[in-house]
Amino acid sequence: MRLILGLTILLFPALTCVAQDNTTLIKVDPKEMQAPTERQPALRAFVNPYIPYDAETSGYCCMYTDVNEVGRVTELRTLYCTDPIFERPTRNALSKGIYAPAVRNGKKIASTSVQKALFFLSEENGNFIPDPDGYLGYLDPERPNTTQRLCFNRLMG
Repeated sequence: MRLILGLTILLFPALTCVAQDNTTLIKVDPKEMQAPTERQPALRAFVNPYIPYDAETSGYCCMYTDVNEVGRVTELRTLYCTDPIFERPTRNALSKGIYAPAVRNGKKIASTSVQKALFFLSEENGNFIPDPDGYLGYLDPERPNTTQRLCFNRLMG
């Protein structure tokens, strides 16, 4: 039996969140806050996803996130998960997010965006356990733009 250590990262456009616990609502640092656009709500607070205890590999999950005109998540739809085991923690974390809603012509509107959660697992000796798709080993979690293709490829594919 091998001991698996994990790190979860919840990614929003231009924002990386490293999981430390999955119960605390974390406010986004004002220096990293983005303004909402006509298409994208802007994250204001989030909860990190937990790493499933029976996960065997690293992985990621992409979800359509519907946000209403007051900034609350109203619906989540799974676009893709490398393993179904990551769907529930991603759904639980994203459902608790608080957003500044998208704005059109000065009026707050409901919108849909694609959000993702990354789950990095390693063995006791520190060796990275790759995801089935083989993408996560090539990503730099400190630069969220390098992760945009994860969900984009699934949207186009």
